[in-house]
Amino acid sequence: MILLSFGPIILQGGSSYGIPVSCYPEVDRYYGKSGSYVATYGNTTPVTIEMKHVVFGLKYKITGITDGSVSITIKNDDKTFFEQTGITADFTSEQKLYCFTDILSAWQYADGYAENVTVSMTWARGVGVTQDLGSQVVQVKRNAMNTINISLGSDDGGAKLGVNPENAEMGNLSYEFSSHY
Repeated sequence: MILLSFGPIILQGGSSYGIPVSCYPEVDRYYGKSGSYVATYGNTTPVTIEMKHVVFGLKYKITGITDGSVSITIKNDDKTFFEQTGITADFTSEQKLYCFTDILSAWQYADGYAENVTVSMTWARGVGVTQDLGSQVVQVKRNAMNTINISLGSDDGGAKLGVNPENAEMGNLSYEFSSHY
């Protein structure tokens, strides 16, 4: 069996030999495997391995801040993707790209693969009151730029939170390899 992966090797949890380990590293990564190829001496048969993107993109947009400032946190378990305070006007975050930690599942289930992130917000109003706008769990899909859209209004009753994966896929790759011993 041939396993092929582009990007750094990711170990899960803790550290290994004093090297810190990252969950959801900010890297662009592809993964693929072929179970039917056996490398033998003199074999010049090319191997085609379908490489799939095992990453997701994430960004957020906040609109409708009428007074005060908003704080937002987007995280999954112990990994914080975004944490921003003091947002006082319409705001669009930078786009970030993350590699899934369960690379094999992201590759196997490809188009149907997603994981959950939690979005939490508070709004420190101009009148001195801080409103907890709550938390919402949203799914981020593989191979898509997942944009979290947040619309606020003059009162907390008008607040809406939505996720729109952008239509443009980030792309899959297919590589052909030949082995010569």
